[in-house]
Amino acid sequence: MAMDTSEAIEYLEQMMAYNSEEARKYEPDFMRERMEKAHDVAEIAIAALTEKRDKEMPEEQKNRFKEEQLVVYKHPGLNECEIGKIKRLCDDGAFVWYHTGETAAKTRYEDLYPISNEHYIVKTALGGEGEG
Repeated sequence: MAMDTSEAIEYLEQMMAYNSEEARKYEPDFMRERMEKAHDVAEIAIAALTEKRDKEMPEEQKNRFKEEQLVVYKHPGLNECEIGKIKRLCDDGAFVWYHTGETAAKTRYEDLYPISNEHYIVKTALGGEGEG
């Protein structure tokens, strides 16, 4: 089964975290150096794959969203999510309110997920409006 670019990035990030932990366990310097080099190579690969993924971002991904839409933001590399409300769409992401203030954070489309039953959420305080 072939990996897509996002899956490859996630795999390399997990591998880097594992290698960092494992490198600390080894006393022989040559093993620690090999693990550190693998970590450096993974960082380079992640940067290249991230750039490739961002360039290949299909226009239809942007079209999944609209202003005032409620979304879930999944933090890359973490098992945490936040609910947000889209303030404004851009070519490479959206400005999203995650709190009651007027400030919105620019968020990449690949980290946003539409909420399919958002019509049941009739009122939020996101963006300071206090309306749905």
